[in-house]
Amino acid sequence: MSGPSRLFLVRHGRTDLNDGLRLLGRTDAPLSEEGHQQARDCAQRLQDCAPHAKVIHCSPLLRASQTAHILGQALQVPARPTPSLLELDFGQLEGSQLAQWPELQRTWKEDPGAFAPPGGETVAALGDRVQAFLEALPPNEDQVLVAHLFVLLFGACRLLGLPPQEFRRFFLAPGDFLVLQRDAKGRYTVQPQDPMDVLLPQLQVLARNWHGPLIGDAVKAHGQDPYLVLVGTLLSLRTKDETTAVALPRLWARASNPAAMVALGADAIAQLIYPVGFYHTKAATLVRVSQLLLDQHAGQVPATMEALLALPGVGRKTANLVLSEGFGIPAICVDTHVHRISNRLGYVTTKTPEETEQALRLKLPPRHWHSINELLVLFGQNLCKPTSPLCSQCPVTRSCPKLSVARK
Repeated sequence: MSGPSRLFLVRHGRTDLNDGLRLLGRTDAPLSEEGHQQARDCAQRLQDCAPHAKVIHCSPLLRASQTAHILGQALQVPARPTPSLLELDFGQLEGSQLAQWPELQRTWKEDPGAFAPPGGETVAALGDRVQAFLEALPPNEDQVLVAHLFVLLFGACRLLGLPPQEFRRFFLAPGDFLVLQRDAKGRYTVQPQDPMDVLLPQLQVLARNWHGPLIGDAVKAHGQDPYLVLVGTLLSLRTKDETTAVALPRLWARASNPAAMVALGADAIAQLIYPVGFYHTKAATLVRVSQLLLDQHAGQVPATMEALLALPGVGRKTANLVLSEGFGIPAICVDTHVHRISNRLGYVTTKTPEETEQALRLKLPPRHWHSINELLVLFGQNLCKPTSPLCSQCPVTRSCPKLSVARK
């Protein structure tokens, strides 16, 4: 088996389209504004770990070639569209073919290797095609490939000798990448790229025994609703989660949308959320925010940082949490726990949560953006406490530099 020494498998940036698996066949979907930023962030990371890459290969998808162009400019290497890496051909999926969609989705969940669009090749055949392309690349050179998530992961599974079902182990957020390292015998392994690749999976195991953060629990109980996340976060400011966890369901039962919140009024809201800290002020803020949503956003919570920050009482922490938990948009919510622990680990060196957010945006792989807040909050509440952290029980105590820890 031949092939390059390191493969950087890059998922293209986000598009404005959201059409599930059928987006695989859309060759003309361009990068969104967010997708361009994801590609630029990825380029900065690749400059650090792949400065000697010789060429960037990309799928013919417009969003992949746009991402590759941004990366190529940063690394000063050519970007080459590769026709053989065209995605599964879904055609238009119209008429009678569209009726097959539920059955196609079932196949995808049960046996992704056998999945195929009507009249097209299977995922297993796509994996063969991608594997053959990757193995034909020049040896002893770092190579970058930009493509759709599934093209990358099925190719990775083939090189790693894993069945197609295992692709879910390597989920990549838009603009994120996976690195495969080739040894002298031609065997590929996944190369850990970040200390959080080690820490966060360990915390996920420990978190099973910890009570989840307030917003995460609220979303699980009531469903993903940006307005719920916004209201819950505004209530939780300078208030213990235990208190907010009682007040939020009580308020939500009476007002679960902006119109109902305005109709309820500040006095009634204050009574429902007591004893949340600053409950009178927060009640008035909820009414003002809800009225602005009705007047300026048709009663919907906006899905951009700029629009969220224009709402009364909303700072970057709240806005990022709404984007991440409410909309599923990659964002890094930095609170006191994330700021403290990221610096204690030596992962960043910053003085404020705002600086920490910016440092994490450049360093933290996008695949961890959603989970880092929940896991580090739980970690900070249960083990890595502000004073007297329980280092003897910590899974990473041997590798942690314990910066600014006075008592261990």
